[in-house]
Amino acid sequence: MSGCNMKLVSLFVGSLLMLSDPTAPKCITEDGLNKLIEEFQTRYLDKKVSVNVPDTRTCMQAAEEMQGAENNRSVSPWRYRLDEDVNRIPSKIAFAECICQGCIIDKRENMSYNSRSVDAWLRIYRKTGKCSENKYKVRKDFIKVPVGCTCVVPNYTK
Repeated sequence: MSGCNMKLVSLFVGSLLMLSDPTAPKCITEDGLNKLIEEFQTRYLDKKVSVNVPDTRTCMQAAEEMQGAENNRSVSPWRYRLDEDVNRIPSKIAFAECICQGCIIDKRENMSYNSRSVDAWLRIYRKTGKCSENKYKVRKDFIKVPVGCTCVVPNYTK
């Protein structure tokens, strides 16, 4: 194939890729919707965290305990809250929230450092309406989910 024809072919393929938007809503049946829900439950089942009991610990309490799961033993401890959205698959996602503003050093909060959330992008599906009686419009989306906290040096300006 000549150089000119190669450019035309790659231009055509590129145009097709731009036309097929992966985030565009698609119509799926109720069975298809249930399969998406089941896929997420299977994929993330072993990554469940305990959010049943509201965690009302203060930073001082977290500094005194420092035992158990990673989120309790970190120098930037965090709690989980359940974020619910009935139009999202999965509908329930645990979001991490930093307990302290500073970091725990020698069992005390040290404000010379900052606790900051660590975020991860999660692929989700959004129900955006109905196509017909038993079909739903669903589009792929990505959301930023806080998954934990870390201790950082403050961002100083010169």
